[in-house]
Amino acid sequence: DLVMCYMTKSVDLVVSLLAITLNGGICCCFYSKQNPQYALKLFSLARPRFILLEENTLRSVKRQTEKIGPNHPFPSCGKYPEDGGTGGPLQNLPRPIYVWKYPSEESDRGKGFQQVGSGSDQASWCLFTSGSTGVPKGVLISGEDLLQRAMTEMEDYEITDQDHLLSLLPFSFDVGLNQLLSCFFSGAHLVILNSWFPKDILTAVKSRNINGISGVPSIWAEAIA
Repeated sequence: DLVMCYMTKSVDLVVSLLAITLNGGICCCFYSKQNPQYALKLFSLARPRFILLEENTLRSVKRQTEKIGPNHPFPSCGKYPEDGGTGGPLQNLPRPIYVWKYPSEESDRGKGFQQVGSGSDQASWCLFTSGSTGVPKGVLISGEDLLQRAMTEMEDYEITDQDHLLSLLPFSFDVGLNQLLSCFFSGAHLVILNSWFPKDILTAVKSRNINGISGVPSIWAEAIA
């Protein structure tokens, strides 16, 4: 099953990504600030079995579907945990997760991509290209490849459980994803920050004892300026 996540980078998103991969699904996530029109394009390209959203992304996508027209096949939507849950820690979740399910035929699910092998070679993740040169393309990555990426990064940068890394990049970007997985396997502490403002980055570095950051040129350019 291919499951897509259109959520803010948060603990809820990390738990969702882990749940999908640990249950053998193919995970795909993209930036929550991404244009909802682009999000709908990816949905139609990938044809996932489920889409996980939060309140703000669900609202923006609903508005976009209304612009498309009344004949657009709006997916059925469920809420997790359900209102008035059964008690326990689920009621303490900071915000609910909404689950979309497209009203497609059972045989049509997941046909946007084909399986690649089995076991360690089976697809575990899908990263989309930017689409700057045409239609975005979904690239399937195996579980073994994800593991090797993380191990290589841990070795090259000597990441240990004593490190505190600052997460600035979305998990839909390969560098941001590698950083997340490297922290899982090394035991390093990952501090999630949803801001690229130099002042916010500097505050996080000082307050959380950050000793590692993965960034892109635009982040460093603004910091220097």
